[in-house]
Amino acid sequence: MRSIRSMSFRAVLAIAPLLLAPVANAGPLDPPPGPVAPTNKTLDQVRPGTPIETFPFIVSQPGAYYLTANSVITGTDDAIIVIARDVTIDLGGFALQGPGPESGISAVRINASGPNCRVFNGSISGFSTGVTGVAQNTILEGLRISRCGNGVNAPASLVSGCTATENTGAGFLITIAEFVLPTDPLAVYTNTPIIQRCAAVANAQGGFVLPEGSTITDSHAVSNRRFGISAGPACRVQRCTVTGTLADASVGAPGFGITVDTACTVDDCTVRSCESGGIFLASSRNTVRDCSVSLNGGFGIGGPNSQFGYYARIEGCHVSGTTGPGITVVADCTIINNVVINNSTIGIQLNGSANRAEGNTCRGSPDAGIFVAPGAFGCRIKGNDCAANGTVGGAFNFTANFVVWGDRNHIEDNTASNGPNVGFFILGQRNTVVSNRAGANPNVNFYFQTQNNQGPLIDRSAAGAGIPSSDPAANISY
Repeated sequence: MRSIRSMSFRAVLAIAPLLLAPVANAGPLDPPPGPVAPTNKTLDQVRPGTPIETFPFIVSQPGAYYLTANSVITGTDDAIIVIARDVTIDLGGFALQGPGPESGISAVRINASGPNCRVFNGSISGFSTGVTGVAQNTILEGLRISRCGNGVNAPASLVSGCTATENTGAGFLITIAEFVLPTDPLAVYTNTPIIQRCAAVANAQGGFVLPEGSTITDSHAVSNRRFGISAGPACRVQRCTVTGTLADASVGAPGFGITVDTACTVDDCTVRSCESGGIFLASSRNTVRDCSVSLNGGFGIGGPNSQFGYYARIEGCHVSGTTGPGITVVADCTIINNVVINNSTIGIQLNGSANRAEGNTCRGSPDAGIFVAPGAFGCRIKGNDCAANGTVGGAFNFTANFVVWGDRNHIEDNTASNGPNVGFFILGQRNTVVSNRAGANPNVNFYFQTQNNQGPLIDRSAAGAGIPSSDPAANISY
């Protein structure tokens, strides 16, 4: 042990001078005497690109351009005009202030000769349009546009991390540009924009207006008039939040949360407190999935009357607190596994033929949980659970957990319970009603108008009563 300690001590003594020696691996801390010498570098060498210092500024060559300070525009010309292709404009975090939204000028105008233009990183306010253009493949990133006419009016291919607030027109009006494939000059295609992580707040003529084929994700539309998001055909609206859309009485325009044209998909969105309706299915073949739709006026999902919502699929949504029907559609729709609670008139309303409602839960609607309107036929109502719907009193009136007023519909394997009025109220003719259950509806559990086709009605309301029939078509009152 003594020899090991001695060896360790000798090793330490050997390296001690090296540890204590001064280390000189940096230059002197004091600057050399005399004036600071110029670097002899041009501004372009310090920051590549062309500074934008006077207005109007015309971008006539490809390359990078940047703003050098906050700027107030007082003239009658657009501030920055792009006539060259392949241009990048960095606003440098500075602000462009225009003479007002009625001035007729734009902060940035991109002409048709200026495709592949990118504008980013700055604030724009007080122009008729913040960014306008007709060129292909415009990219907008990190812009804050406020108190203009329209925030953006351009065929942008990508809009990312931008905000549009308090504009007198639309926040983001994304238009269509046409592309020609180099290998086939006769084939013309339109842009399919991507809008991501953007916000439209308090714009007077809508938040987002999107052309055919657009995708908008992770964006917010708050307190806009007319609509939060208006999507053209074949658009996708995903993980967006729309709240507080207001109607525009000056032009008689309603205030919808999300409006979609043909063949759109709305996924995982939240739509709340919109004055005239939640998600408006303005045309056919739309899909709405996994959305939360609450406290909207007029309707939750569908349309303001019986003319909207053809060939739609509505699945896995939570719809509540609407001043009208929760879900209302016309024909050939599939409504599956939704929760529809405490809407002010009807939970689910089927206005036309060949609808399918399956696996839905409906609670607390005063007129009906599920309502098949007069004239509707060929609908399939299966596996739904409705309770505490139909609050209007009276003998036999048109309120119940299930109201079927049309003809030739199929009602199977549903449960109607705890309604203040009627369980199943089957009007019309030639409806097939089999294997349903109803209980604790104080008026009557089942009411069938003549000329309908129903399975045997089994009364097992007495405690401990068995089921005296093995008929699979039997309807059970308990």
